[in-house]
Amino acid sequence: MKRLYITLAACLLMAFLIPFAPVMALRPVCGGISATSHCLYMFAHASLLHWLVNTWSFLVLHNVLRWYRLIAAYLLAVAISFVPATVPAGSPAGVIGASVITTFFFGFIAPYYWHRNKSIPLMMAALIIIGCFLPNIAAAYHAVPFVGGLAYWYIERTLRSIRAYLN
Repeated sequence: MKRLYITLAACLLMAFLIPFAPVMALRPVCGGISATSHCLYMFAHASLLHWLVNTWSFLVLHNVLRWYRLIAAYLLAVAISFVPATVPAGSPAGVIGASVITTFFFGFIAPYYWHRNKSIPLMMAALIIIGCFLPNIAAAYHAVPFVGGLAYWYIERTLRSIRAYLN
């Protein structure tokens, strides 16, 4: 229950950042993107609806949120922000939103659901693929973290197996 309250508090804090979304967004400034934008864009939201969707996702995923997984998701989000091709060309507000973090966790839980109900990870992947064809959707910002979360699940599982073997 404590993790749920922490997740809810973090989401409420992000709601207060909605007015600052244009400042936090990844968009070219004087020929480049500001350094702070690379570290902050994933905490901003373009609108209340955008924030509600991401908040709902975080609340659904709150059981898998751990500090070390959040750090991995955050570092991946910062890393992909440096790839120029991932910033959509026609996006007026730039790239903003915590969906970069949530799609990491959707990728992370995909192997778990693959063994229980294959349609769930297939639907998640289909939504990401459909997003590649929608205008002003930063498709790479959703696809790369999904694959990164999937890879992280296998890395974490392997490290846990090694640790269990050594013990």
